[in-house]
Amino acid sequence: MSIKSKSAVVAAILVPVLVLLALFWSVFWWIAAREIRDQAESLRASVASDGYDVYGAPVSVGGFPGPHEVRFSGGLRGFGLNVEVPLLVAEGFFMPGQEVFVTLPGGARLLEPSDPHGLWRLKSAVVSFIIPEHIPAELTAPHMKAWQEAGGTLDITGFDIKREDLAVTGKGVVRLDPDLQPEGRIALEMTGHLKFLETLKNAGLINPNQVMLVGALLAAASKPAPETGELMLSADLIVQDRTLTIGPARVGSLPAIEWPRPSTDRRNPPAPPQ
Repeated sequence: MSIKSKSAVVAAILVPVLVLLALFWSVFWWIAAREIRDQAESLRASVASDGYDVYGAPVSVGGFPGPHEVRFSGGLRGFGLNVEVPLLVAEGFFMPGQEVFVTLPGGARLLEPSDPHGLWRLKSAVVSFIIPEHIPAELTAPHMKAWQEAGGTLDITGFDIKREDLAVTGKGVVRLDPDLQPEGRIALEMTGHLKFLETLKNAGLINPNQVMLVGALLAAASKPAPETGELMLSADLIVQDRTLTIGPARVGSLPAIEWPRPSTDRRNPPAPPQ
């Protein structure tokens, strides 16, 4: 058989196989996209039934033929929380153990009463994380408690967050404490932290008498950034008891998360996953 004939045979075999693989991938992708959209709308309805107000356009799913790309514009308010997100883009294959990248190109902001001083208004943010093997069925206190007692964690593989006077990058692991408040250890690098310390003082969230001491500790632990010469701090951020601590310095606090209780007619939460 000539080389030309062999090539024709190989092509005759490969073309149908490739067509079948492309067809299979297309069907799988669109089924997964529909499932993601349905799950997003189900989550939205569940959160709304728990007493939150989810506002904004419906979630859209695109990105074919690559990783799914989920887009949302709107916000969430209720139980003392009020978050506004101009645009959220989540990209990845949304399965346990897979990494997902979440981008907020227009930033995000906590509105009053969640953030009366405007401390958590972000210019932009990028966060990547691993989808946990076990995910709470609902964002209610019993389900979050079951997840916490089962040792649920969120592995943050990286983030890059910017606000007017602060830039932070890093990675770490976050979980919930017995009171269902975030806790964890995050390795980070930041610039603009001394200016942000002044912002905390002006907002009344740190004792003015402590500003000089905390500022001196942070400045002593900082080194000039290679590219800009701006002071950069490399340290572990400890989140515990709603307090943010870097080394010996307490640098802020978090508002309490009040997970809603399920309605009386809702089924009992599942047992913690094994």
